[in-house]
Amino acid sequence: MLIGLGALWMHVCYNPPTMNPRYYIDTMGCQMNERDSETIAGVLEHLGYAATTDLQEADVVVLNTCAVREKPQHKVFSKLGEVRKLKTKRPELVIVVAGCVAQVSSQEIRDRAPYVDVIVGPRNLSSLADAISHHRANTRLMTNCEEVPPEGLPAHRADSVNAFVNVTYGCNNFCAYCIVPYARGREESRSPEAVVQEAANAVANGHPELTLLGQNVNSYAGVDAAQEAVDFADLLARVDAIEGLKRLRFTTSHPKDTSIRLLDTMRDLDTVCEHLHLPIQAGSDEVLTLMGRGYTVDEYLQIVQAARKRMPHIALTTDVMVGFPGETQEQFEDTLSVFEQVRYDQAFMFIYSDRPGTRAAGYADKIPRDLQLQRLRRLVTLQNTISREKNEYLVGECLQVLVEGPDRKCPDRLRGRTRTNKLVIFDVPQAAGPTCRASALRGRIVSVLAEEAFLWGFTGQLAQQ
Repeated sequence: MLIGLGALWMHVCYNPPTMNPRYYIDTMGCQMNERDSETIAGVLEHLGYAATTDLQEADVVVLNTCAVREKPQHKVFSKLGEVRKLKTKRPELVIVVAGCVAQVSSQEIRDRAPYVDVIVGPRNLSSLADAISHHRANTRLMTNCEEVPPEGLPAHRADSVNAFVNVTYGCNNFCAYCIVPYARGREESRSPEAVVQEAANAVANGHPELTLLGQNVNSYAGVDAAQEAVDFADLLARVDAIEGLKRLRFTTSHPKDTSIRLLDTMRDLDTVCEHLHLPIQAGSDEVLTLMGRGYTVDEYLQIVQAARKRMPHIALTTDVMVGFPGETQEQFEDTLSVFEQVRYDQAFMFIYSDRPGTRAAGYADKIPRDLQLQRLRRLVTLQNTISREKNEYLVGECLQVLVEGPDRKCPDRLRGRTRTNKLVIFDVPQAAGPTCRASALRGRIVSVLAEEAFLWGFTGQLAQQ
């Protein structure tokens, strides 16, 4: 199952001391990979390395890779070609390939990029320090999907406001198109005590917002120290009780495991945000059956109705795949119909691509790429219209925004998110005074007047506090 925002690329950015050896991390993929990169950064800093955003000055280069779709996997080898040039100039450079491509394509990496020093799967980060320290012996290969990550690995949090906290590792769904269970292994739930302890530590260290992560958080099945079963709704309640926590989010949810009890819990807990990421993947029962998703369109729509009954202003986001093998024009029209009916706030939309080893890779009736792209363009046009309309409806309203800090593109403006996960970039009036500067507002919830709507959110002005 996909999680989060597709194939995002981000660089871990800090300001390291100049005397330390440097590391550079390029993170591809979902929030799970972003969280893994925080652990990789923590391990490297424990070894005495400091971060850099300049690839040219790095002593260790880590590519934390994504294999969910074909395009990000191709980018891995393109990036390795760039890094190889540095390795030729500086043979002492340590190159690490981590993440899902490392797990499912380790032999291809060794064949196509024999200069890579360390190949490490998502569940083997506890071995990374030793591998880097001894990489000269030969290529260190660590891709054991059965290993359960130990508790207490160091981490360098990349965000100053929001902290990611894993609640599960791996996935048991084995959707026909998805490589994640092969890359991240079978599902394992962390103990509720471990989750709550990490969450409490993050809040105590200045992170007022938490995001609980899992390939399918709804299937969380923890057992506490008293040997009591703890489901995801129970876990939300335990995390909600942490003193100082302002907002609680989670991703990703699977429709087949989204219970009425979970929706009731979302409604009743003060910190849990009114945002549900609920992948539909297709709007046709026939396609959903071929995908192995485990629910019908009607069952999905019942969840949507139940969520909106309890939380009328909830924001719904989704993942969808067009051009699945055998998808007819009528079945694609069914997907358009679901989008018109649900009216998502945002959607992450992709064309199907074969993932080696999955069931769908062996399916016949592959859809020509030009037809896939044609369908994708229609869906994107529809969703963009809906997203813009939903956001324009809120222009003139005062939005409650948790301030993250200066906007990256416009540093003289601040940015933050609403409870419904809408991005807001806003100005602070000159007359507001020093208490409204970025350093004073970071981590605070403020009122912002929404003045203009975009697909991604809003721009506005800080309202009188």
